[in-house]
Amino acid sequence: MSEGEDVGQVRAQCSALVARAQGGDMEAFDELYRLHRDKVYSLCLNLCGDRERAQDLLQETFVRGWRGLQGFRGQSAFSTWLHRVAVNVCRDGERRRRTQVGEAHAGIEQDSVGAPEARASARRRGAGARAVSHDRGGCILPLPGVRGCRDAARGGEDVSVAGNAAS
Repeated sequence: MSEGEDVGQVRAQCSALVARAQGGDMEAFDELYRLHRDKVYSLCLNLCGDRERAQDLLQETFVRGWRGLQGFRGQSAFSTWLHRVAVNVCRDGERRRRTQVGEAHAGIEQDSVGAPEARASARRRGAGARAVSHDRGGCILPLPGVRGCRDAARGGEDVSVAGNAAS
């Protein structure tokens, strides 16, 4: 059997599983999950860079896939449609994460403005990454567990989460 025939068989199998899943067959959707989870996980991991978050994004992709399955019309391969769902889930997750980081940063900054003891207390609360202070252009406030913060005082150098390497 040629590679083209294999691809055709997989697409036919997916089409049949999708039709069954659209009819409410959870076993068919479970099989779709088993067929596509590794590729979707790899995509999520490539987009977010964190194994634990990639697992969460994988699950969210399939939850959204199940909820939106009735909207799948078969104009493309199921894998193509699912890939798009995964990309959207990853983008939404990143937006949500940035919003949460921004709100946390604003809250810490608000708490510590004009109060040296509040700033010291905020620094003691976490040994994680440091957020960029908008008024001074340098990293002065800790944000525990936040990855990917950049130290403006060091030319945009990444701040290490573990050990606070940029201190």
